[in-house]
Amino acid sequence: MKKQRLSVRGLTAIILFSSGYLCGFGKKPFFRTRSQAVNAPRELVGWQEQIHIFDIGDRYGSFSVTPEYNRSFHAERIADQVLGGEVLRFSGSRVADRGENDILADYFGLPQNFESKICFSPHISNFLIDFNWFFGFEPGMFFRLHTPLVHTNWSLFPTEVLINSGGFEDGADLVGFPAGYMGPERILRSDLPECVLDFMNGRKTFGDMQEALKYGKIFGRQTEVRIAEIQAELGWNFIHDEDYRLGLAVRVAFPTGNRPDGEFLFDALIGNGKHWEVGGTFTGEVILRHNENAGSQLGLYWEVNVTHLFKTKHKRSYDFKDARVGSRYMLLTKIFVQDPANPIPGAIINLNKATNTPSDSQYQRRILPAINVTTLDTEISIAAQVDLAIKFGYFHTSRGIGFDIGYNLWAHSKEKLHCRERF
Repeated sequence: MKKQRLSVRGLTAIILFSSGYLCGFGKKPFFRTRSQAVNAPRELVGWQEQIHIFDIGDRYGSFSVTPEYNRSFHAERIADQVLGGEVLRFSGSRVADRGENDILADYFGLPQNFESKICFSPHISNFLIDFNWFFGFEPGMFFRLHTPLVHTNWSLFPTEVLINSGGFEDGADLVGFPAGYMGPERILRSDLPECVLDFMNGRKTFGDMQEALKYGKIFGRQTEVRIAEIQAELGWNFIHDEDYRLGLAVRVAFPTGNRPDGEFLFDALIGNGKHWEVGGTFTGEVILRHNENAGSQLGLYWEVNVTHLFKTKHKRSYDFKDARVGSRYMLLTKIFVQDPANPIPGAIINLNKATNTPSDSQYQRRILPAINVTTLDTEISIAAQVDLAIKFGYFHTSRGIGFDIGYNLWAHSKEKLHCRERF
């Protein structure tokens, strides 16, 4: 007679600590945390009695629903990676005591005597519900499927303190830029962004800058709601006894999260960045103590997941070689060398006043943020990602109480750039 078993796992809350890297003015060009679906502890904790059961029959199943909330700590470390520090100082080109590390306010459409500082406190929080299904069948085979539905919040929590809002008296008007600096005519202070954060929301233009910031924006809190990815596993317990077990499995991840598009400096990401994953799992357990009379059991359990992340397309923003970090936020001007034999239709032609002939370098009255053209489609892969969990688990059958304590390690190799869109 075939035996069948279906069990429903109780709700289990766990707290995880994740690390990542990112940067805009700081040390790295992109932020990557672990996918919310890559979590070996969540796959192990709280239901060891319901999975990988020895000698139960032809088939059995177990289903779990696990809620989880996690958030980042050490905002100063994230700020150091993202921005180069918790406080950034911006000052215009005509500020007498400009600091060595001050960021040029002119690049952000602010007057040459403008001064401010911005304080950042980056935080990431996730709330998710993980749906996990395990199905066992003879001889020692198993299949599992899990996918978390995630709501994520990412914010730099910026606060800007104005030291000098800038501008120069010119008759009855307060002028932001003199004629010939950011356009042929003088630009009033009222036509410029109020502050750095006013420019960084991607809505402001000024003078010859007719194209607002498209990428690397800082604007409010970024949120996403979606399934991180679908993780599937097919395996075999090649050694299986009542008190010990060893197994191997093939593991595949189907990407369902969002793809990095570079629009925001600190953009909300769910999933692994749209990478397909294939790899393997090594799983096992050893029962250290089993008291049938008391209905209690103590065991050591482990799971090691190793996957390869295949190449996929991201948008990444690049700085300039031999320039300071953050050079992607400089302003560019459009200039070409006039060729009388091959004139460009609609081009602006400037004459040399001394010779009344076209100048060699023709400025086209166009200024734009460098990041708008240095944000490029890039194919990225990761050779190996490791997610290891090992725990001691105690379960008291008659009381229905269990305790788990263990350690988790997550790491991946360096990203590999395969192909980048041309500048």
